[in-house]
Amino acid sequence: MNRVTWVFPGSFDKLLDSSTWLETAEKLTDLGWQVTLAACGFPAALQNTVFERKIVYRGNRYFIDYIAYILRINRYLIWNANNQQIVCFHDPMSVLFLAISRNVLFRRYPKLLFDIRTVPMETTKLRNLIRMLYDNINMRLGFFIADGITTITERMAQYIYVPPKKFLGTWSSGVDLDLFRSAVEKRRWPNVESTLRFVYIGAIYEERNLLNFCEAIINIRKRGVQVEFSIVGDGPQRDELEVFLDKRQANCVKLLSQIPHDEIPSLLAENHIGVLPFPDWPRFRVSSPIKLFEYMASGMPILATRIPCHTDVIQNSNFVFWAEDGSVEALEEAIIKACQHYEDLRSMGEMAQVEARKWTWKIAAKKLSRSLNELNSV
Repeated sequence: MNRVTWVFPGSFDKLLDSSTWLETAEKLTDLGWQVTLAACGFPAALQNTVFERKIVYRGNRYFIDYIAYILRINRYLIWNANNQQIVCFHDPMSVLFLAISRNVLFRRYPKLLFDIRTVPMETTKLRNLIRMLYDNINMRLGFFIADGITTITERMAQYIYVPPKKFLGTWSSGVDLDLFRSAVEKRRWPNVESTLRFVYIGAIYEERNLLNFCEAIINIRKRGVQVEFSIVGDGPQRDELEVFLDKRQANCVKLLSQIPHDEIPSLLAENHIGVLPFPDWPRFRVSSPIKLFEYMASGMPILATRIPCHTDVIQNSNFVFWAEDGSVEALEEAIIKACQHYEDLRSMGEMAQVEARKWTWKIAAKKLSRSLNELNSV
């Protein structure tokens, strides 16, 4: 049986996109891979997985505990090198000493697969500039030590200049159709006299344009239109959003705490339209937002900005309310359009649910498996 150790440099506990790893690891096992998923923590409810789990402790002190974690994970990988065919990683530092020891000992295995799911965010803030510089240097290190590279989209591979000789392909985000089917069954659709509920689930960062969408919702509500917006998640901009909503006395916007991934379907069932208000920035342009597929699988129409990561998936679909850009004005126009189509929401949601069948974790895992097999044969 082919063996792969997959290193995730964080904890899956309450991670909103944890299914990227947990679901894909399970599907890889179904495809004949013996998978060990090494992370800093797993959800307490996760029991009896078909893949092996390895917890590598990482504390909360940013620099010191990060260095300690790097040493721990490299020690674990080096100690178990003889039992590994492929090590898949996202942070090159987590396999740096393994790569050095492999070269010093002239070993062919384990092969190293650098999987890239995101790119450094462009920024003008000094602290973030330092982080962006580190991330870029770290990425180039990954290009150097990896035997093969995969990305989340073709656009990403082109944007970050992945070396063509090492590029093995892409595997996008996906969705568990069975998990989100319950949202379809529980949802109650609104009429013109009830409130239309929009929802965003994900990380709360300034660059995700949530403040503009809040402003748009508040402006629409002032016109007497019954709309609400729920933000579910956590992140650096949460405090700023709380202050903004308090000043505006915006009862039409709810800021909710982050929830475990298996609770997301129940929350989506209480809402009607999934929101993706991202600006046209390179980081988003080349991504594959997992929440898009989860909104679709839960039978929801989508309100999204017209940027490549959205249009590449749903450009010609009839279940999307498009905002031409991320400005407040463009978002308002999209919200108003949604409010004019109450009677179409159910059928739009049904179309979205059907389209989601093209984007399952099983399909994503098959693409990753092909890349792993190609690397294994080199």
